[in-house]
Amino acid sequence: MNKQVKVLSFFAFLLIFISDSSLANTVSDKDIYRYLTLSGAEKALANIPAQIESMGQLMQVTGKDTEASQKIMNRIISHWQQDEIEKQVFDYVKQNISTEQMKPILIWLNTDLARKVKQAEAQASEPNFNQEIMNYLVELERNPPSATRVTAINQFIETTRVVEHSITLVMSVAEGLTKGLVIDANEKGNMESVSKIKKQLQDMESMLKPALEQQMIMVSYFIYRNINDKDFQKYSEFYQQELGQKEISLMYKAMGAAIVYWADSMSKEMLLK
Repeated sequence: MNKQVKVLSFFAFLLIFISDSSLANTVSDKDIYRYLTLSGAEKALANIPAQIESMGQLMQVTGKDTEASQKIMNRIISHWQQDEIEKQVFDYVKQNISTEQMKPILIWLNTDLARKVKQAEAQASEPNFNQEIMNYLVELERNPPSATRVTAINQFIETTRVVEHSITLVMSVAEGLTKGLVIDANEKGNMESVSKIKKQLQDMESMLKPALEQQMIMVSYFIYRNINDKDFQKYSEFYQQELGQKEISLMYKAMGAAIVYWADSMSKEMLLK
């Protein structure tokens, strides 16, 4: 179970760059599709299978139990229902944003600055991203970022709350994946296994914040390396506003709803076997 949960944390890292209970107006399907394209979500979702395969190849080289790692990857890929995942994201967005909120978000995402930064963020969904980031980190040791960039990146991560959003996403997926195991253990009266699973999840959550925070900082240096300080500051300022907070929260929750759906389907399959 530890290996499966570890693999799932990858999705939080992958999706970094990409609810009101009632809304006055329903946003049009056309605007939702436009939003998913401009925000980078459409491309990120489309590239996830390739990312999974790339990660599987990396685990084959670096992992101790390559057979177990390959089984995990095969299970993930076999349950990755692209059309259904995209539908889950689409439906969540449609149900949780109004026309009045969507309109200014689309205007912002269509600006030259937002397009340029979103294009940079799209690097995180490329199959060769893991290798690229490792190469960059070697270079970063020789040429560290300026004090201005260090401060800007730290403020951006704090403002967007990507670490908190990612922790929520990872734990939701982990709990969805282990739900079948817990149900099975409860039905068999194996309370020791139930307690062990819950303890593993608690331990995982306590370790996630420092690990993800460090990852987000390093990845951000790479992703935004070609965005100058002035443009990056303007981009960051949008997410300090209420509308920017709404946009990033919406996307994390939409992605989360879709991936939890996927994890739940995996959990059910594990319960049947």
